[in-house]
Amino acid sequence: MRGSGSRRSAGDDDVDFQRRVLERAHEYLKIVTEGETVGGFLVYRNAATEFYMCRLLLDPIRRRQGVGTRAMLLMSDRYPEATIWRTDTPAWNTRTRPFYEKLGFRVTREEDGLLHFEKP
Repeated sequence: MRGSGSRRSAGDDDVDFQRRVLERAHEYLKIVTEGETVGGFLVYRNAATEFYMCRLLLDPIRRRQGVGTRAMLLMSDRYPEATIWRTDTPAWNTRTRPFYEKLGFRVTREEDGLLHFEKP
């Protein structure tokens, strides 16, 4: 990814932490456009029909072009059994709240500097 200018999270530089995050994921999905990997995210299955989407990353030069929205819609199509999607984002990241709300997510709580979202 090109420099995002975003704040770093605890564990960002911890290889073992990152490995554990990836190993627990149900699936890691790449976002590819015009033959180039421009982002990705992790999907966790919490229960038979409940999923958690984590760490949506997108190349900053691809933002505000519909790439993230299309990726989220394709994710929903990939898991038709999902009745609930959950995610979270740092509260300081003011551009992500409108993005998730546009996709039908609603804030369920704010805790430890994170906004937690849910989408039925």
